[in-house]
Amino acid sequence: MSVILSSNNKLKSAKTIDLLFSKGKYLKVPGFSLVYLKQQKKNPCGLCVGFSVGKKNQALAVNRNKTKRLMRESFRLCSGAVLNSKKTYYNLMFLCLESNPPSFSVVSDKIKSLLLSFAEAIKND
Repeated sequence: MSVILSSNNKLKSAKTIDLLFSKGKYLKVPGFSLVYLKQQKKNPCGLCVGFSVGKKNQALAVNRNKTKRLMRESFRLCSGAVLNSKKTYYNLMFLCLESNPPSFSVVSDKIKSLLLSFAEAIKND
């Protein structure tokens, strides 16, 4: 089962994103990073997710947008298999640190690895 990324579970608020980066915990794999933080106010959808590619890493907007599309699709496909069915109330931000747009298989492997690490990290919460 895959997670549907709707407007309800997208990270959009600047205040929430700032809080996520200042107080969140980081998980890293080469070229990608995940920042997560437990939600203070529980969103009915559960997870809130954001995807980011730095302008310093990929200067062209075309490349940044392509990378974000690949990240969203691989998250959608991998999240159902990795995250269990219980409600998980976290804010997540996936960051791409690669200088060129990676292939879908590379993105998929990295996102799956980050999600597995995230699932292990939150087991005790």
